[in-house]
Amino acid sequence: MAYLPILYQIQETEKKYRSFEKRIKELPTQTNKNSLELLKSDLEALLETVKDRRKTISNRQKSLDLDVASCIAKLTKEEEKLYQGFGHNPRELEKIQQKVSEYRKQKEKLEEEVLKLMEADETSDAEEQSLTNRYAQTEEELWLVQQEIQDQIMELQFLKEEARMELLDLARQIPREWLDKYRKLGKKHQGIALARVVNQTCGVCHITLSDASLSAVKRGEDKLFYCENCGRILYY
Repeated sequence: MAYLPILYQIQETEKKYRSFEKRIKELPTQTNKNSLELLKSDLEALLETVKDRRKTISNRQKSLDLDVASCIAKLTKEEEKLYQGFGHNPRELEKIQQKVSEYRKQKEKLEEEVLKLMEADETSDAEEQSLTNRYAQTEEELWLVQQEIQDQIMELQFLKEEARMELLDLARQIPREWLDKYRKLGKKHQGIALARVVNQTCGVCHITLSDASLSAVKRGEDKLFYCENCGRILYY
């Protein structure tokens, strides 16, 4: 039985197996999955910042509402004094008028601040809506990419398992001694233990083979012949 063709087939199948393993490992980094995950994380942080800002604005608005209500109550009280003629003399009347003026200015200032806060909240609300929409879109894109990666990984795992079963079947057809020598050379030469003869040269290291080596390899005997340079098993 010719063992070299089977041994060469083992090497080619092992190359496919390693290729599947490599693609499974590298697949997540070959898509925009990482960039989408980073964008999602950034959007989460921005959303949290905007929500905290709106919470601060809301708390400040509640505090200002109380201040405005208090100011209006004080202003109303002083205006009632003024309209009801509580000032018995010019000095008392002047004090009441002064308080009314101060409360009106304070009320105006507070209401102006309330208006600015309302405008700031409107801006923050629009920003939050925009970020929320972007986040939802990014999350959907990420899910689709992850699903695609998972589908490809499953397909590669299936092909990898097919290659593994093929290797087991091929290994049963090779003498143990040959397999041991093949494995030993494979470890030494990064998985490439066999070299095809191409144009009277070793197909891996490309050295020109001696006539004796070529003649022996071409006879196709079930013996192992090695490249005189790199030491790999020659296969014609």
